Amino acid sequence: MDSFVGRSKELSILEDLFSRPGSGTCAVYGRRRMGKTALLKEFCRNKRSIFLSAAETDEAGNCERFSRAIEEQTGKRPPETDRFFKILDFIKHGCIEEKTVLVIDEYPFLAVSDGISSDVQRFIDHDMDSAHILLIICGSSISAMSEEISGGDRPLFGRFPNRIKLRQMSYRECRMFHQNMNAEDNMSLFLIIGGVPFYHVSLKERTFEACIKRGFLEDQAFLLGEADSMVDREMSPSVHHRAILSAIAGGSTQLKKIAEKCGISPQLCQKYLRNLISLDCAEIVTPMGNAPKHPIYRICDHLLAFHNAVIIRNGNLIETAGPEVSFRRISADISSHMGHMFENVCRSYICDTYPCIRSGKWWGRIRDTDTDIDAVAVITEGRNDRSLFAECKYTSKKMQIGDMMSLIERSSYVKGLMNADYCLFSRSGFAPSLEEAAEERGVKLIGLDDMYGIQADKVQ
Repeated sequence: MDSFVGRSKELSILEDLFSRPGSGTCAVYGRRRMGKTALLKEFCRNKRSIFLSAAETDEAGNCERFSRAIEEQTGKRPPETDRFFKILDFIKHGCIEEKTVLVIDEYPFLAVSDGISSDVQRFIDHDMDSAHILLIICGSSISAMSEEISGGDRPLFGRFPNRIKLRQMSYRECRMFHQNMNAEDNMSLFLIIGGVPFYHVSLKERTFEACIKRGFLEDQAFLLGEADSMVDREMSPSVHHRAILSAIAGGSTQLKKIAEKCGISPQLCQKYLRNLISLDCAEIVTPMGNAPKHPIYRICDHLLAFHNAVIIRNGNLIETAGPEVSFRRISADISSHMGHMFENVCRSYICDTYPCIRSGKWWGRIRDTDTDIDAVAVITEGRNDRSLFAECKYTSKKMQIGDMMSLIERSSYVKGLMNADYCLFSRSGFAPSLEEAAEERGVKLIGLDDMYGIQADKVQ
């Protein structure tokens, strides 16, 4: 796909910074594959800009790279130098009369050289005032970027108040990557690979089935080892992080049980869980109402969840069978997994559509049977709050009246929440009898077309 997709919020933030008089700074960071470089290049389009990309080399090597890049972009080459502060001085003199965006991509590669961040500090504090520059530093190592700009003993502390952490795109934005797909296949693909732009750009097939075969089941499938690579690249020690992800996928969702499953102390397990949460790989599910107050953990990164729930358990089959046989044999596991992930998307829809104070899930026992409610939210209405209960079904069958009545019954066991409203989410639509009953009771019925396009009415 040649055209840039999504990221309207991030582009708006950058445009606002650029429009301000004088100079400014911004730090952009996030995991690899999120489209940071693509975002910044789109922002720089039709603007006077200098785009420098650092590499894993020494200061002199990066200065040579930067000199070539500056010559290619401006037609002027800096005097030969192996010192970065001289590159900055050359740039400063070229940005006095016209506002310029200066991007330093993969900044952590450059910052490992002694004195570089001090050079940037002096540039910001003393040189940018005489020029008109929006300085943007960008990096894929979240920990390294955070240390550089947030560490109290670091030269750049306080110099980058404007920050953009690039996260995964929403299911609505990702649909624009696959405009020839129907809503069901679009949603199914999102439930498997999430909102990582690189994955969507790389899968140009027209159906969900073809995308799964291309990404995971064919020889040299490019997504088959991506989850392991992500863990090795982003998380240390990777062996413990992998064990935690496997434990959660296997049903151990409480801290104590996860730690026992992994053979590590609860304190160490909690440290690694915090790391997974900071990387947007895991999340704490909020217990609502009178649900047990111990937190539970879930994998929220779609690819990591799919890898641990489906790919690992079917590894031998995928390695030995062809894509046709593999897809047919693992379809039941895929469907079950998508049902769990669909709950997360529905909760996102609720939070995007209604003014939520908090949202989460309820679980408990009803007549000696463990049960739950997929999504529960508290919605503010001025001085009055309302509770929204939702059932989420991602199956090939239409939802029936029984689904609505079951949700209403289970909600009566939720304590501490009042003024109940209800909604049902369905991949395959709703039986006519349910549509009639829902209209009488004021229950919202939300299908995939509604989630992708028409906003649901506000809760009355």
